[in-house]
Order: sequence, then structure tokens, then C-alpha cells
Amino acid sequence: MHQLIAHLLNLYVPQAREYLVKAAREHRLVPYGEIMNRFGGRGYVGQVLDALNRQEHGMGRPLLSAIVVRAEERQSSSGFFDLVRSLRPQVTTNTQHQMWEAECDRVWAHYRSS
Repeated sequence: MHQLIAHLLNLYVPQAREYLVKAAREHRLVPYGEIMNRFGGRGYVGQVLDALNRQEHGMGRPLLSAIVVRAEERQSSSGFFDLVRSLRPQVTTNTQHQMWEAECDRVWAHYRSS
């Protein structure tokens, strides 16, 4: 897969953050298609969300892309779960679904109070 050029990544990440913070404050899930159409397209949306999550994690905030879901399953993609495991190896939940629900709850709680 091709890498998104740095200036576009630097443009899309803050825009994606703003969009997802608004959705989090509204306590809603966002389909991947919505994000793909706005920030980088199909081949690059993962890079944008990965960079955003790493930034959020570095700031001690929840992973915003938890609320970005595949429309048919209404759950995050495998890339999200891989990233959670790499950023938070201490996370011990029984299933991916529980991991995802816990992160969604963290996102909504954080942005409800900010």
C-alpha cells in the first residue's frame, strides 16, 4: 500500500479528530465510509486513523477511532484491535467486542465531560 504524503496526513489528522470529537460528543458511531469520503479515501483512511490514535494515546486520551465502524457489523476493523494491543498490551478483555465496547465507552465518557 502507498503511504499518504506527509502534508496530506498532517492536514487530514486534525480534521478527522475534529469530526470524530463532534461525533463523540453526540454519542454516535461513524461508518468508515463517512471517514473515507472525507479523509484520504479507501487506501489511506487507515493511515489517518492510525496516526490520530497514536496522537490521542500519546496525549493520554482514548482512541477516537473506536467509534468508527464497519457499517454492516457496527464494530471497528481488525486494524483497530491490532493497534489497541500494540499501544495497550495491558488490556485484558475476553473478546474483541468487549475491547471495542470499553474503548467506545472511554471515548464517550471523555468527550461528554470536555
